[in-house]
Parts: sequence; structure tokens; C-alpha cells
Amino acid sequence: MLQTTIPSYLYLQYRDDETLQSFVDSYNQLTQNYVDGFNTLNLPIYNLQTNLMLDWVGNNIYGIPRPVFPFGRAEIRDAINTWAFNEIAFNERRIINPTYYAPTTDDVYRRVITWSHYRGDGYHFNIKWLKRRIMRFLTNAFVTQTYQVSVTFGVGNQVNITIYNNNRHIIKPSAIINMFAFNEVGFNELHTVYEPLTKYELAETVKKAIQAGVLPLPFQFTYVINVI
Repeated sequence: MLQTTIPSYLYLQYRDDETLQSFVDSYNQLTQNYVDGFNTLNLPIYNLQTNLMLDWVGNNIYGIPRPVFPFGRAEIRDAINTWAFNEIAFNERRIINPTYYAPTTDDVYRRVITWSHYRGDGYHFNIKWLKRRIMRFLTNAFVTQTYQVSVTFGVGNQVNITIYNNNRHIIKPSAIINMFAFNEVGFNELHTVYEPLTKYELAETVKKAIQAGVLPLPFQFTYVINVI
């Protein structure tokens, strides 16, 4: 960014006038103060902004307003015991969306901006691109691994995204072929071990943001997100 202003100056025939020279010097100092003030604000650096200033930067520089997420889950009325008599017609399906929406925090808002404007992953949508973007949203840091994010493709352009907050492994001996000797374990007996993983508190936020369309993704696919 520009650190110094382009100074004004007097024509040679006026340089012997101390009054005019003082005026020009004061003008140069004033314009330099403006430049220093704007540099101190660091407007393009949204990670340094908070509250209303962050809203102004997000809206006017990056074109992303502060998103709001629904509070709670949508209720589906269709099957027996999900509705009262004479409430809906037979075979009718009704989705009741949440009526309360909560604005995001400054931290989540910054991560939403990063999701849309970070270019380090390239411009082509693939599994690596998607996993790295999700992991960057969760950690808000340089991505070194994406082991806790699983992405698979299903039928009908369905993309299955799983975020693991914990994991459990099947260990020997267990009632799975080639994992035990005869009479070593009981029928359907299973032995597992729990593996603690880094718990990402914003995993559910990622799920809501993708479902609400706050985090843009290719529209050709349907995204199913699970947090385990």
C-alpha cells in the first residue's frame, strides 16, 4: 500500500515567499496524515476489523453481508404421529422452517469472507479443494492436513461430507472374517477402541452455512453434511 503522499511544491519564482512555503508544507503534512490514517485503519484486512467496521468492509469491499443462520431445525409434518387430526391433508407433506434467525459472530463472519475470497486452492472444484476449504473454515489457519473431513460422491450428483469429531476403530479379536481364530470370540462380538480427535466447535456451523447457501459451492450438486 502507498505509504507516502505525492507532495505539492511551489514554482521556483515563489520559493522565496515564506508564507506560501509554509502553506504548501502544511498541506503536504495534512495529506500525509490522511494517508497514514487510512493505512492505520487497514480496511482491506478484514481479519483486523470488528463489529460495524467489519460489516462495512464485508459489504462494501468484499460484497458479502453478515449472514444469519436459522436457530433450530425445520419440522417435517407428513408421517403418522407428526401431526394432529385435521391439521394437514392425507399424504400431504409440510416443512415448517425455524422462525428465529441469529446473526453470526465476527469470527464466523471473517471465515465466511475467507471461504469466498481465498484463492490458494485454485479455481477447480474437486475433493481436495472442498476438504481444504472446510478445514480452513474449522481451524482458521493454514491447512496442513484434512484427515477429519471425508468427502464422497453418491448417486444423483450427491456429495456426502462427513466431519469427524471423534473416531472408533475395530480391533482384534472381533467377529469379522479373518480377524479372529475359531472359538476365540463370541458370535457378533465386537471390540473397539476410542480415538480422541480434535473437536471442532464450528462443525455444526459449517453444516448450517452450506445448507443455507452462505458458503458458495457448485450448484450442480446436492450436499449432505454429517457431523460425527
